[in-house]
Amino acid sequence: MKKQMCLAALCLLVAAGGCAQPPDSAPGGNTGETAREAAVPAAEGNLYRLSAETPQGVYNVDGGRGQYFLDYAAAENRPLCAVPGCTHTGEGCAARLPEGTYGLFLYPLTDGSLVYSLQDDASYSFWRMDGDGGNRQELTRMAEENAIWNFLCADEAYLYLYDVTYGEEGEQFTVSRLPLTGGTPETLWGKTEYTAPELLGVNGRELVLLWYDWSERETVPPADTTEDMPWEEIRERMAAYDAEMAKVTGKFRVTRCSVDTGEEQVVDAWTSNYGSAGRTLYWELDRLYWFDCEEPGPLHWVTADGQTGELAVDWPQEVTQWQGDLYINLECRILLDKMLLTVCETQGTDPVVSRYALDLETGTLQEIPLQYIANATQQPVSIEGQGENCLAVIFEEQVQMGTYLDTDGMPATSMETHRRYGLISTEDFLAGIPNYREIQMDME
Repeated sequence: MKKQMCLAALCLLVAAGGCAQPPDSAPGGNTGETAREAAVPAAEGNLYRLSAETPQGVYNVDGGRGQYFLDYAAAENRPLCAVPGCTHTGEGCAARLPEGTYGLFLYPLTDGSLVYSLQDDASYSFWRMDGDGGNRQELTRMAEENAIWNFLCADEAYLYLYDVTYGEEGEQFTVSRLPLTGGTPETLWGKTEYTAPELLGVNGRELVLLWYDWSERETVPPADTTEDMPWEEIRERMAAYDAEMAKVTGKFRVTRCSVDTGEEQVVDAWTSNYGSAGRTLYWELDRLYWFDCEEPGPLHWVTADGQTGELAVDWPQEVTQWQGDLYINLECRILLDKMLLTVCETQGTDPVVSRYALDLETGTLQEIPLQYIANATQQPVSIEGQGENCLAVIFEEQVQMGTYLDTDGMPATSMETHRRYGLISTEDFLAGIPNYREIQMDME
């Protein structure tokens, strides 16, 4: 439970940032492969990973409400609506998503246009529009059919999509491509694995994927307990079950996988005890960086062509001498040649999360003390976007009781979360100086 709390806190820190790069910056087992019926045409250039972040600002979707661009220069969150004279306050605003739909993703392409996806009760749809929100075009629509659809990456001619369906033998992960002009997605390849992979990055025309397999846990029978058992016996049986689960190992691999054919090359592989991924990962350019996520040690790296190395890290004593649970997480960001990471320490039930900047030349760690309270936990300010010389962050969160009209027209109350967003220079951020330029977000 301690580890789960720690992971939850860390997920809140990195959910918006992820490991993607702006468009203008620049494996073992093949179980159940699906053959392509048509030959793959000539390559359309290198892939690039889709990211909501650009040097000028970050695109964002306010749930099912609207689409915005957080402009760093203007310090405003601008609705993506190109209708002349629109006040952006009513349902008729083009930036407002259609009633009954949920906006999932919003990404810029290298030509300045934007792609986004919508979900309703019956389907997923993928769209393209101009950078200011004009000329919206539906590219394709797919029936949901218990599948999960999402963007994967892009090149100069295609969007690459993936969908995940669930079956008795595992999760079917299928890659398709969709012309940027629209049409029917063409299935390229698919694999059935215990769990669908996570995209870490791209390398030329290859996807860099993390696969993991916890199927060994299925061999451990559940604890045989009943409601009328004495509590002491239930506790003993649960302890025996936990002891067996502790012996379970998971299998992990990072692969370079051709987006066109599905052919895999293993970059690295490892095993870990149940309940832990064993490593925290970051793919940058052609290199996979990793730490042991539970033991402070060196920063390791392996390149796409198999070269390896490591950097000794000067961990502070409060980390190396910690007596409780520990979880290290790479934030997948580099600022002025310093890699950001967080360390979550728990003792009892209270997690303590600290952020550090790792100097990639010397291995020294510098703590960044900027914090705020979120989910009743003090933690580093949440990074929402990274510009050329600034960051967009959430630096304050307040939870209050709010009143609204229920479906029957009667007043009702609910908890409302209000966040304060700000811009901070990269230098002030690394120095721990809370010099925020507040952004008015009309999303709240």
